Amino acid sequence: MSVRVAHVEPAPWSSLERAFGTLVQRAPAKVESYRTQSLAEPTRWQLVTIWQSHQAFEEYRAAAPTPEVVLFEKVGAEPRRSRFEVARLAVAGGPGWGTGASCGAPREPTCAP
Repeated sequence: MSVRVAHVEPAPWSSLERAFGTLVQRAPAKVESYRTQSLAEPTRWQLVTIWQSHQAFEEYRAAAPTPEVVLFEKVGAEPRRSRFEVARLAVAGGPGWGTGASCGAPREPTCAP
């Protein structure tokens, strides 16, 4: 999972929202992407992306600069990048939901009480 975080002034918000829609369609290795905006700090935006694999992410990142960076830079923001590994996954209604079970990472939906 990759996370890009930037502070974006209010003026370009609508432009950023439109650009996010086209950005998501550009990388087939993306499983899910979210554009989040902080409720406590509305100028703080994040682009959160779940990737098919670490290798897929690294191949995408090798293209410099990545479209996420360009997206934020076009609206005058300087993004910071963080990478995470999804350690556990719980999906509403999925295996183990509501049982207190510990479920595996995405692609490993095993649960144990």
